[in-house]
Amino acid sequence: MSNLSALIIAVTITFSPFAGIIAFLVTYDEYKHHFVKRDARKQALKMGLFSLFVFLAVGLISGYVFNQYVNH
Repeated sequence: MSNLSALIIAVTITFSPFAGIIAFLVTYDEYKHHFVKRDARKQALKMGLFSLFVFLAVGLISGYVFNQYVNH
């Protein structure tokens, strides 16, 4: 694994949770005006988890693809 590929994966694992938290906070702030508080929290949690997994997937796949590209 190249150093840059490892860096991409490390940054992805470090900052993806922050993306999920921010997505939760932004979504919750908007949804609490339109939904009951419990439903707003539930919907915001779904969005936060979705964002977390999307950022993790994109970062890990790009690190893997970059590693394959550099090694060939």
